[in-house]
Order: sequence, then structure tokens, then C-alpha cells
Amino acid sequence: MSESKYNQADPDIPCGLHFDVDHQQFRFWVDDYGVEIESQPTRSEIRSIAEDLPS
Repeated sequence: MSESKYNQADPDIPCGLHFDVDHQQFRFWVDDYGVEIESQPTRSEIRSIAEDLPS
């Protein structure tokens, strides 16, 4: 994300990251959008997740 796009982002959007250490799974959510992340995602998987996040 560019700095200008970051600066334009709404600071009041709820988001979070949940870690399930025992099962090595992670869940990232923004507003009503959520995604499960496996224990060792590739860079392309992470990039794809980030591109799918709502604007």
C-alpha cells in the first residue's frame, strides 16, 4: 500500500488478527470480511489476500 493511500484510509474501520497457535492457523478480518491463513502462506498468497481486502 502506498503512503498516500494509507493516509487516506478510514482510521475507524474495525479489524483484527486471531492466532490459533496450537493449530498454526490465523484469521485476519476487516469489517465483515475475513480470511483464514494457513501456517506458512506464500508471498503470493499474502499478496492475493491483501488485494482482496475491501477498500
